[in-house]
This record gives sequence, structure tokens and C-alpha cells, in this order.
Amino acid sequence: MSMKMSHVLSTRGCSSSSLLRSRSCSLVRSSRRSLVSEFRTSSPFSLGSSGVFRKKSLQEVRASPADANKNDNAAATSGADATTQEEMPVEVMDMFREAQQNILELNRSRLVALEELQLARARIEDLEERCLEAERKAAEASAMLVQGSAGTASSSSSSQQTSGVTLRYITGWEEAYVHYADAEGQWTTPPGEQMTKVDSKEDGKGNVFEVSLPASANFVVNNGGGDWDQPGSGHGANYEVKEPGVYTLSKGELKKDR
Repeated sequence: MSMKMSHVLSTRGCSSSSLLRSRSCSLVRSSRRSLVSEFRTSSPFSLGSSGVFRKKSLQEVRASPADANKNDNAAATSGADATTQEEMPVEVMDMFREAQQNILELNRSRLVALEELQLARARIEDLEERCLEAERKAAEASAMLVQGSAGTASSSSSSQQTSGVTLRYITGWEEAYVHYADAEGQWTTPPGEQMTKVDSKEDGKGNVFEVSLPASANFVVNNGGGDWDQPGSGHGANYEVKEPGVYTLSKGELKKDR
């Protein structure tokens, strides 16, 4: 029993001594760090990068820990400012690149719009030229049509004058018919072919009728109601034309005008 107790006591003694020793070492290390810090701050010498002590400058000796803290804070602030200054140009460059890209896009759009405008102007000019050409052709066609109509009328008139007879009949009748026989002796069916009223006499006592006959024909005129106009004694007599031309029959007298 006494041996166990002595063993326990001895064990506890060793543990206590170990604890005290550990605490003592910690205090020594802490004191050493404090001394080294004070020495670096207050000593006129400092440890260089090569491990050799060098003498501090007057500014370093006069500098206090507070000044050192201020310097540390200023360095940290300047580092932050430098970081900000380094970051700012990147953002500015990004904005500059974006602006350049927008300018390029606008220039491309402007070029496309200019090309489309030039194409539209070219189309307008082409359409205007086509319209002018169409108007010119229409005018030429109208002139040719007028000339063709005039030529047809003149040729028809000349053909009538050269190949047929135009008979003008002046009478007081309101209607007039010509009953004629061609060169082969074939007579029309009575009362014959109706004549066209073309004019009235100025005194109001007569009308002018016209009709076309063959170049050689015998004919008589009637009013379609049983009254006949025949030369001479009347019954059985006929008027006669033997060549083309314009003839006028009035009051039983037939004469060639041209």
C-alpha cells in the first residue's frame, strides 16, 4: 500500500514538473519574441538579407512602431489603389471594345442601306426610261394609226373616184332610192338601194342624198312610195353613166362634177 502511494505520488510529481517545464518554455519563447521585436524596433542595427547586422539610418531609428503601422497601412492602401488602378483599365478597355464593335456594326448597316438606296435609284431610273420608251412607242403607234386611217380614207375615196360612181341626188323627197342595173344588165329589186341623206339645201326646199354605183350603170330614182324620177317622158327611160366619177342629179338633169 505504501509502495503504490509512493508510485502515484512520484508519477504526479513528474507530471507536475513536466507541465511547469512546458509553461516555462512557452514563457521563454514569448519573452524572446518580444525582445527580438523590441530590438528590431529600437536597436540602431538591423539584420540584412545576407544575415549580417547593418546600422540603421537615422529615419529608420526615429521611426516608431506607430509609424511602422502607418507605413504598413499606407502600403496596404496603395496596394489596394494599385489593384483598383490595374482593374479599371480592363473595364475601360472592355467598354472601348464594345463601343468599337457598335461603331463597326453601324458602319456596316450604313453601307448596306447605301447599297439598297443605290439599287432603288437604279430601278427608278430604269422604270422612268421604260415609261418614256412606252410613251414614245404609243405616240408613234397613234401617228401611224392616224396616217393609216387617212390613207385608207383617201384610197377609198380615190378608188371610188377611179373605179366607181358617186351619185348625188337633190330632191324635195325625205327618202330616196336608186334602182339600177350593172354592166351585165342585172337590176336591183325595187325600190332599189336606199340613198344616204348627207345635207339639206339652204332654202329648206330640198335634201341631198348620195349613193355609190358601178362604173357603168343605168338607173332611175324613186321615193320608195311609188313616185319615180326618170329622164324625158318618164316611162321606160333610164339615166346612164358610162365612166367612174362624181355625178349630180337635180330636176331631171344629170351632170358630171369631176
